Amino acid sequence: MASSLEQLQADLKRIGKELVTKKIVDSVSRQMRDLIYKRTKSGKGLSVANAAPGIAKIVRLKPLTSAEYKRYRARRILGPFGSPTRSNLTFSGELLESLIVTSLGVELEDVKHSGSDSTMRQIAKYQEDDGRAFFGISDTEDKILDALFKRLVRQRIRTLIR
Repeated sequence: MASSLEQLQADLKRIGKELVTKKIVDSVSRQMRDLIYKRTKSGKGLSVANAAPGIAKIVRLKPLTSAEYKRYRARRILGPFGSPTRSNLTFSGELLESLIVTSLGVELEDVKHSGSDSTMRQIAKYQEDDGRAFFGISDTEDKILDALFKRLVRQRIRTLIR
């Protein structure tokens, strides 16, 4: 009995490896990056007040930061979606552009921010500590990714059966 259970577990593990391909993982990771990118560009971040993260408006900038934004806007240093009145984490556009897709999901590229000694990961941590969490997915986004994953696995099963 034990050997048949072990054989079943081994077979399920083998089938799982055949079902979930690099292409499926890449597709889900790209979708995850796009969800984070578009949500943040629209001025929304993560609300981590509850046990389950949801989507909430990104915390407004401090007045001093807003004044600095206006100076940068006048000198045309602001990114294309930057705004002096609301925060969407696109001061220069570099933070969101550093989101990269890897074989393990989405992560921030560990590069230096131009004009600063800080890396993108340090800047993201600072933003999160300041109440502007963005790097992660909400429950709603998790459901979207789950549905995509299931659809891709079903397609893969259909191709293996034929």
